[in-house]
Order: sequence, then structure tokens, then C-alpha cells
Amino acid sequence: IRTVNTMRGGAIICAAEDCPPEDKPWLLSSRRMLAEHKVNGATRKKKWSSAEGKFPGANASLEDKLEWMHWVQYGELESDFELLFDRTRPNDPKETVQQILYDTCTPTAKLPEYYPKANTATYVVFATTQLLRDASTSVEVAAVVKQLGLPSNCVVRPVGSRREFAHSMAANMAPKIGEIVHFPEHGGDSAVALEIFIPSKVEKDQPFEEELKVKEEASEGKQGFMLIEKGLSKPKPKQKRSKSQLETGDDCDDDELVYSAETMHVLWLRKEYFEYKDSIESHLQWGEGECEDIKKRLDKGNTDPGHLRFDMVNQQLHTIKYEFKDGEKDERTALKFCRLLGLIQAIFAGLHPMHWMFDNECPTEVVELVKDIAAYCRTFLGVKNSNQTLGLGHPTEDADGISSREALYVLLRYWGQQLQIKANFIPGHSRQKRKAPEGDN
Repeated sequence: IRTVNTMRGGAIICAAEDCPPEDKPWLLSSRRMLAEHKVNGATRKKKWSSAEGKFPGANASLEDKLEWMHWVQYGELESDFELLFDRTRPNDPKETVQQILYDTCTPTAKLPEYYPKANTATYVVFATTQLLRDASTSVEVAAVVKQLGLPSNCVVRPVGSRREFAHSMAANMAPKIGEIVHFPEHGGDSAVALEIFIPSKVEKDQPFEEELKVKEEASEGKQGFMLIEKGLSKPKPKQKRSKSQLETGDDCDDDELVYSAETMHVLWLRKEYFEYKDSIESHLQWGEGECEDIKKRLDKGNTDPGHLRFDMVNQQLHTIKYEFKDGEKDERTALKFCRLLGLIQAIFAGLHPMHWMFDNECPTEVVELVKDIAAYCRTFLGVKNSNQTLGLGHPTEDADGISSREALYVLLRYWGQQLQIKANFIPGHSRQKRKAPEGDN
């Protein structure tokens, strides 16, 4: 039995099995629902990794593995129409497929070396570099791209993902090397095949940004930065469009913005902010961590996804207010602030930013929630907390955090302007002491 705080500060008593996991209190799924989800996943994995699930075997060719992935994504549904109504079957089965690939991968795998195809902007592969199957795909691929001197905005995909029967599982890069579609290599290891596609417009870091990345590396993983255009929150004068822009419908200025101290604010934040932001975005967009039933509801074409995302944002805010209990108060305050900023960022990010605010049947509650978030943000940014306590600034670049706070205010002001709800995230200069919202900070 647990006592659980409600969204509005009350408390209810319920069975622990009907609460979210203690390590993921922001989820809507209860422990009971997640336990059922795990059992269903194990059953599905057993089927898809057997002959019944068309699995060609650990030593199958790349071609056969891709054909199997296509069957899992589409073929099974075509053979059994009733599976379309199975609430436990994922719309995107890549998680289970990646688990099967990882289990059938040898302890070490070969990451390819690349050579350019003639007359194309594509690099293809020969397996040479040996890595543990647990190695991070993003880290290793970024290292190869950097070593070859290729632009950082290259698109990297597994070989075969652009074929006629390509689908999201083959096109997506798995987190671990061993989870990528692989095939036997002559030396006995699994081989991972990738392609690098060079974009038509090559984006290179500008000198100002390169200098900041050097300072970021010098922080030893403790700090990260965001570049924010100066004057972002100020209305821009309407420019007269050229004849070519009128013909193409292009409203963009062809002049590329040059990054410099004169054009950009630099916002230094603790690294935890970027981790929280990615986690919350994945949760709000795809239902990351939730049971399959909730993930499926997020894809519905009615107001149900809007209601779910309202509940998700509410639960995320509840987590920030009440679930940070460990550590010193200053450290707890910094982590709560990082997560709060990550939540605010997630509201404006993603494929469908802010749509949940309007595609629902609870507009009054949405307004109250957004204003509650804004008020909580103002409390953190008040005189009670220093820039150092909030993790603003860089030890050598912005030691007192003043420049970072200025940059953050520009960004928060801009975010507030995007809302159709009147909400102010920045503290004012009131003579009276503000009453703190619920939860410690």
C-alpha cells in the first residue's frame, strides 16, 4: 500500500501495483500494466524468434534478415487481420526486433570501414573494426564520420533500409551495435552493414560554435550549451519577398545566419537538462516507457491523444514537484530545474508541438496546467536561487551565469509568445514576496 500525492496536492491511498514504478514515477502505466506488458512482450519475442515468426536464424544473410523484419512489420498483419485489433501488439515492433538481433549477435561485432561509391554521395561498407555488441551506435558512428572528415549532418542507415521493402525498423539506428541488423562475417563475428548518405547541403560548424564545443569538452561532461539568436523574442520587421520567393512560396532569407558573439546568446546548462529533455520528449511523443495500450492510444485520430498528453505533462510536473527527494538541497534544486526546463522545451518540440493543448475536451484544465508550470518556473528563477544553484553558466566562459540567465530569459519569453495561453515564465520585479507554488524547490 502506498500514499500517492494527487496532481492538486491531495493524497490517495492505493495498492502499490496500481502506482507507477518508483524509478519512473512520471509514467501513466501502473506496475500491474507494465508487468502484463512484459509478459506479452516475452511471448511475442519467443514467436518472432522462431520458425513460426519466419526468423531465418542467427547466421542468415542480410537479405533474409531484412525480409524477416518486413514480415514482422507487415506480413504478420496481412496473414491475420484480427491482429490489427490486438491492443498488446505494438504498432512499431522495433524494440522486440532489436532484442532478438542483440540476442543472436556474437559478443563482438564488426563496425564497417567506408569507401565512396563512384559518382554518388553514398559510402558503403566493409566490416573491419571490432567492437563489443554493447557499444553505443551513436558514439561509434560519430567517431567514424569524424575520422573520415565527413560533414556532421550525414545520414547514417543500415544497408538495405532504402530498398523497396524498407520500413522504420531497418531505417532507424538502434542504440547498440548488436541491435542493428547483422549477418555472418568470415572470421566468425557478426558484421553490421551501414551506409552514409552525404546531404546536398553540407552543414559545418562555424568557428564560434567550434570554440564553444571545445569549452564544452573541457567541462568533462558536466555542461552543455544552446545557441539562441539575439532578438529571438522581438517581432521581426516584415521583409518584402523577391519575385523568386513569390513564385516558390519560400519565405526564408537566403542569407545564412553567421554565429558570433554579436548575433547569438550562449546558454550554458548542466548536462542533465539535455538528458531530461530527450527523455521527456520521447515520453510525450511516443509514450516511451509506457505499456503498449497507452502507446496505441497516442496514435488515435480523436481527442484521446490530447487527453493522454495532458495527463503525461501533468504527471511529469508532479514528478518534478514531489519525487526529487535524495541529495543535498542545492543539488536537488538544480536537477528539478533542469527537468522543469526539459518539460517546457518538450511542450514546444516534437512532430506535433502543442497540438495536445487544443485537441482535447478539457481546455480550462490545460490553461491551469500551463499557468502552473509558468508559475513554478518563475519561482525557480526568483532571487531565492542563484545562477550557480540552478546550474547556469560555465566555469570559465560564464562563471557568474549572468549571460546564461539573459539567454534563458530570451528563450522563455519566445516560448511564451508561441502559446495561445497567456503565461509568463519569467519573474517580475514585484515588491511583495511571491507565494511559492506546491512542492519544494
